Amino acid sequence: MENKNELLQKVYVVIGCSLVVLIFSGSLFLINKNRNITKEYGYIGKNPDTIQTMNFSGEGKVDAKPDIAIISMGLTVEKTKVGDAQKESSTKMNAFIDKVKKLGVESKDIKTQNYNIYPQYDWNNGKQTFRSYQITQNVQIKIRNLDKVSEILGLAGEFNLNQVGSLSFDVDKKEEFEKQAKEDAIKKAKLNAEETARMLGIKLGKIISFSEYNNNPINVYNGYSMMKSMDASSESAPTVEAGNAEIKVNINIGYEIQ
Repeated sequence: MENKNELLQKVYVVIGCSLVVLIFSGSLFLINKNRNITKEYGYIGKNPDTIQTMNFSGEGKVDAKPDIAIISMGLTVEKTKVGDAQKESSTKMNAFIDKVKKLGVESKDIKTQNYNIYPQYDWNNGKQTFRSYQITQNVQIKIRNLDKVSEILGLAGEFNLNQVGSLSFDVDKKEEFEKQAKEDAIKKAKLNAEETARMLGIKLGKIISFSEYNNNPINVYNGYSMMKSMDASSESAPTVEAGNAEIKVNINIGYEIQ
């Protein structure tokens, strides 16, 4: 009986020692893992939210002279027969386009914007009655010789066109001017960053963000106001001026504060 009790005691001792070893080993594992996570968080993959940053903006400007004009011109015709409407629309628009080409506009700068045919109805006492077929045709014209703008607009009266869209002046190679404005904006933003850091007594680190914005609509003239000045019975064309354009680019640079 004593031998049995002694054997049981030895088994309990072995089990107890094994549990102590397991608990100790587990504790060491958790401590090491926690230390590694702490080191990783602090040195290798630091959370971006803990990085202190400061943003600086700059605006670049370049003066440019508009060298192209873009205008939409067309015609809406209504006839009881679709063939008659197509014939009148095609005859007038083809003659108009031929005249535009004679004024120096190349075929590549004349683009059909739309050609639509819709039936038109009247409502009488809640009843729908067919009235006519309506055809609308518009072309977009890019005018590279600005001296011809007024003369081309005057063709609306000559050919009884009743669709004249907004006239806009633009710069053909705007990207070159925007590049210059961008360089100017970056220089101003960097200078702003350097001066601010010096005044605040801080040291700027690497650039961590960059954004750019540019929206450069050039002079636009309302189509309706031009139509009022181009009565079909009038032979005079409206006088329009291209004016000057200012190309702007705004940028924002984010720096890390060391």
